[in-house]
Amino acid sequence: MPRYFFDLNDGAEWPDDEGVVLPNLETARLEALRLYGAILRDDPQGFQGVDAWHIDIRTKSEGVLGRISLMASHRDVSFEPSQQARVSTP
Repeated sequence: MPRYFFDLNDGAEWPDDEGVVLPNLETARLEALRLYGAILRDDPQGFQGVDAWHIDIRTKSEGVLGRISLMASHRDVSFEPSQQARVSTP
């Protein structure tokens, strides 16, 4: 089974020097999503000030095979009472 590496870029490059042995690229894509989840769970404020992150999925022999991107935006929104969602009951 190949060893996949997950290089994070959040404005700075964070190469993965260890990698993970996985059966295929689809499993590696899922692992990249889990990595995003772990990063956001462990340090949710670490994403502030960064508009986009990406993780490049690669093997040593084939290079970059795919990229998983995460984009976020935040803005404060105030609603007028007439703009709030209304729930009607039958």
